[in-house]
Amino acid sequence: MGTHSRPPGRWPLGARTSALLLAAGVATGVAGGFALHALDMHTRAPSVQFPTEPANALAGDAVWAAGARPAPPFALRDQSNRLVALSGTRGRAVLLAFMDSHCARVCKLEGPTIRDALRQVGARRPVTLLVVSVNPWEDTAASSRGAGARYGFGGDWHWLRGSVAQLRPIWRAYGIEVVRTPSDVNHSTAIYLLDRRGYERAGFDYPFAASQVARDLRRLAGPPAA
Repeated sequence: MGTHSRPPGRWPLGARTSALLLAAGVATGVAGGFALHALDMHTRAPSVQFPTEPANALAGDAVWAAGARPAPPFALRDQSNRLVALSGTRGRAVLLAFMDSHCARVCKLEGPTIRDALRQVGARRPVTLLVVSVNPWEDTAASSRGAGARYGFGGDWHWLRGSVAQLRPIWRAYGIEVVRTPSDVNHSTAIYLLDRRGYERAGFDYPFAASQVARDLRRLAGPPAA
């Protein structure tokens, strides 16, 4: 078994990006997700070997070397009530997001940006979109399907739901802040890109450009299928 220490850290955002996030938070009432998660993990390295991109080849707000940060595991029900485990995505690049299917603010901007990034990657590359709910109080299978349709998600995508008790450890593991108010659910806007071995390779905080996310996903997914 390999041991991977995950020291505490924060998004290495520049002053301009931080100012944009602060402005977005003021305008929308949603705090930006600055904190990177820190978690001690014990995981067995997959036996299948894939070509990997060096960290400096990626464009995320935060990037990590291949094999440095195993993504914290989870398994949740999706919009079709199927059980989806993160471990089941091995062999595919993953875009991992945290959203509210009822959100009328930042998610309305973030969702279409994610859609555009996936369309730029193309359907022939092995990429999976996993959206973890930040609203266990209201998200349902139907509302999750509706949000996916509104944002135009296609291909292999799953909106994952659970109880507060199921979701809170996942939010914490990925450094996602979730605060329920009487009228809304405020939450961090971080997304993670995972490589085909299940390691975190890049992180973006909204606002991010679809073209940059797509560029990194193409590199992590590898060449398109013939």
